[in-house]
Amino acid sequence: MNQKTFLDLTPLLDVVLILLFAFMLNVNATNSEKDSELNGEQQINSELQSTIEEKDEQIAKLENNIIELKNKVDNLSKDMDEISFDIANERETLMTVSNNMAEWFTNNKHTLEELADSEDIGKLADDDSILEQIHKYETISKKYFFIDIKLKSNKNKFFINGKDTNTYIALEEMTSVESKENKKEQIKDIIEKIIDDREGGYTFILITLSEEDHVYRYAFNLVWDAIKELQQKHGTDKIFKTKYVLQN
Repeated sequence: MNQKTFLDLTPLLDVVLILLFAFMLNVNATNSEKDSELNGEQQINSELQSTIEEKDEQIAKLENNIIELKNKVDNLSKDMDEISFDIANERETLMTVSNNMAEWFTNNKHTLEELADSEDIGKLADDDSILEQIHKYETISKKYFFIDIKLKSNKNKFFINGKDTNTYIALEEMTSVESKENKKEQIKDIIEKIIDDREGGYTFILITLSEEDHVYRYAFNLVWDAIKELQQKHGTDKIFKTKYVLQN
C-alpha cells in the first residue's frame, strides 16, 4: 500500500522539480540582466562624471579668461582716462596759444610787411608772454602732423607741404554731381596717402588750406569739403582744420 502511494507521487515530484529548475533559470537570467543593467548604469555614471569634470575645467578656464579680460579692460580704461586728460590739456594749451596770438595780431594795426620794417618786431621778440606762448606751441607741435594744402593760380593747381601733386581742379569736372564727387575722392585719397605715409604715426593732425593768386571758389570749396569729410572720418578730436582766404 505504501509503495503504491509513493509511485503515485512520482509524477508530481517531477513536475515540482521541473518548476524549481525553471525558477532557478529565471532567477539566474534576471540576476544577469540586472548585473548588465547595473554595469551599464555604472558606465553611464562614469561617463557623466567625466563630462561634468571636463565642463568644470572649461568653466574654470572661462572664469580665468573673464578675469583676465576684465583686468585688461580696467587697464585700457585707465590708459584712456590718462590719454583723454592729456588731450584735454594739450587742446586747452593750443587754444590758449592760438587765442593769444590771434589777439596780439588783431590788436596790432600794422601789416606783416610793415611789422618787419618797424621797431615793433623787437618788441615782439622781447615780449616774455609771447615767447612763452610760442614755446608752448613748439612743444605741442611735436605731437602734431601738419599738412599744408595750397591751391595756386587760376588753374587751381594742388600742392601739399610745398610739393606739386600734378593735380588740377578744372571747371569741366564740376559739371555733374558724379564728376564732382570723383574729384573730391581723388583729393581725399591724396591727403590720406600723406597721412598713411607718415613715419612714426601721429597724435593729432592739423590741416591748413590756403590759396595763392586768387583761385576759383568752386575749387577752394571742393578741397575744403574734402578736408571736412576726412575730419569726420578720423574724428574731430584727431584732425583739426583751418583755412586762409585771400582778401580782395
